[in-house]
Amino acid sequence: MLRKLSAVFLLILTSLGFIAGKVNAANEQAKQEVVFADAGWDSVKFHNAVAGFIGTHAYNITPKIISGSTPIIQTALLRGDVDVHMELWTDNVPTFEADMKTGKLLNLGINFDDDKQGLYVPRYLIEGDAKRGIKALAPNLKTVKDLARYAHLFKDPEDPSKGRLYGAIPGWSIDKILYLKYEAYGLNKNYVYFRSGSEPALNSAFLAAYTKGEPIVGYNYEPTWLTIE
Repeated sequence: MLRKLSAVFLLILTSLGFIAGKVNAANEQAKQEVVFADAGWDSVKFHNAVAGFIGTHAYNITPKIISGSTPIIQTALLRGDVDVHMELWTDNVPTFEADMKTGKLLNLGINFDDDKQGLYVPRYLIEGDAKRGIKALAPNLKTVKDLARYAHLFKDPEDPSKGRLYGAIPGWSIDKILYLKYEAYGLNKNYVYFRSGSEPALNSAFLAAYTKGEPIVGYNYEPTWLTIE
């Protein structure tokens, strides 16, 4: 669950044949509205933009975006208010397998298969960075359990007696899961679980720490421009 952070960019390619099949079967001539889910993270916004562009110009659809938290989007998907969720993190949705078995959802394939999520720290924290003159402050940090020994590196500005662990975004299903893990691993004894409030705010915290060569630990996922190696 512990990942290493480096900042580079990634271009994600995705296949959209399933949209064409649905729209063309309905009516090849008339434009049909297709509703896409936007649960708030950057990569799903990218996928929606690509799908909407191709759908508009190649398959004669009118894309519409519905935004909301993960539970709201999931309810809308099951109710039929949303047609397509381009990026559903199925491990974060407890009812996914049951909904598949009852036919409420149809899995149309994987748009990228190198996705990961968890707690991340900058690579230099473990390996150091000779070019930047940064020493490895936590060379033995390998698992989430090890974080308990390094809370002093991640001091919370509001409570310096504890470390700050940047949690997931409120409204994302992973936030609830991660908080339960935070308690289960006993990290609540020496870390403050801090919610940034938005993905840009979370990424800004990581980027600021990385630029300064400072320690930081928190939730993120990949592939994104921030976490991909």
